[in-house]
Amino acid sequence: MENDEAVVIRSVDFSETSLIVTLFTRRFGKLEAIAKGGRRLKNPFESALDILTQINVTFIQKKNDTLDILTESQLIRRFRVGQSNLHGLYAAYYIAELVNLFTERNSPNPRLYDLLTEKLSVFAKTESVNYHLAQFELQLLHENGTQPVLDRCAECGKKFEIDDPRQLIHFKQSAGGIICGKCAEISRDLKQQYTLIKTETLNVLNFFEKEIIDQTKKLTNESIIETLKLLNNFINYQLGSQPKTQKFIKQFK
Repeated sequence: MENDEAVVIRSVDFSETSLIVTLFTRRFGKLEAIAKGGRRLKNPFESALDILTQINVTFIQKKNDTLDILTESQLIRRFRVGQSNLHGLYAAYYIAELVNLFTERNSPNPRLYDLLTEKLSVFAKTESVNYHLAQFELQLLHENGTQPVLDRCAECGKKFEIDDPRQLIHFKQSAGGIICGKCAEISRDLKQQYTLIKTETLNVLNFFEKEIIDQTKKLTNESIIETLKLLNNFINYQLGSQPKTQKFIKQFK
């Protein structure tokens, strides 16, 4: 028997009485477990297996690809997002899906767990959803080891310097970050795709990467939206597909 605190990041019906839940726990990482009787009105889980619920869980951990067995859960809190804040609600579902897609079973990451619970709390009450969502995406990529290269050319390794704050910067997804003008010319000749981004967008990425919180007051909403768009596309490239809930985020400006 193991015990831990967790966030329910996915829940699907398994039978008339049972559920299969995906949990992101603080000490064990992602778990996939069957909750026998979880759909019954009276069950040992306190009706606390809804998605985005934070719980204390007791489970029997199985080896290989076998589902773990959830035996008990106690509610810690529900991350309630009001219907008037649909942006925050969709953002909460989106980051739960991202954690599920970017993590492997039984790979502990306490920092990511704390980041997830922090942002779920923020989305329940803030109007600055885009800011916190972009910050979460970049930190998630950092925890996964796939964060974009921002301080040097991702292809030739040359240190990147901005000569003119109005200059446009080349960002190449297949290279994993920004590229210099010379490498951009080579990519153009080879008909390889890249994106032109504003210097301000790179500044936002650097602010989030370095967690310079006091500097974020200078950021415009437009620059945050452009940064979020870039990160969304970068995440889609890393995954090879678009997360199902991302399309709901894109309707908000």
